[in-house]
Amino acid sequence: MPRNETILNVFVASPSDVNDERKALDSIVQELNKTWSKNLNLRLDLLKWETDIHPSFGDYSQNVINEQIDDDYDIFIAIFWSRIGTKTPKAESGTLEEFERAYARYKSDKPTEIMIYFKDQAIPPSRMDPLQLQNIHNLKTSLGEKGGLY
Repeated sequence: MPRNETILNVFVASPSDVNDERKALDSIVQELNKTWSKNLNLRLDLLKWETDIHPSFGDYSQNVINEQIDDDYDIFIAIFWSRIGTKTPKAESGTLEEFERAYARYKSDKPTEIMIYFKDQAIPPSRMDPLQLQNIHNLKTSLGEKGGLY
């Protein structure tokens, strides 16, 4: 029998040091959809650059992602650990550029749920970058100033 369901698009943003967590989201979303979608008439669709962006050209590479994802999501998830990411012409990293776009949506008329997570695990000394770690610290401070809880 046909049924109606609400579909929520979930966009995940992160630098490259949390690939395992990004992969885990696939399993989590799949399990949530399998377990709860029929009862709640709700389904989550995960949007990631790896699966939802096709090769193209733009003003700069992050802009290709921005244009293809546009603002077509309801929930924004960002995950950080030891890196903030690679600088873009508009932000300290592509992930931060994506966050700023989501935050602008949150502040406007378009309801957007924003969830920011920080992996709390030791960083191998060979992977430590003092500038990246300082940027992570600065991000945490700025999130608090914006009223964010992570």
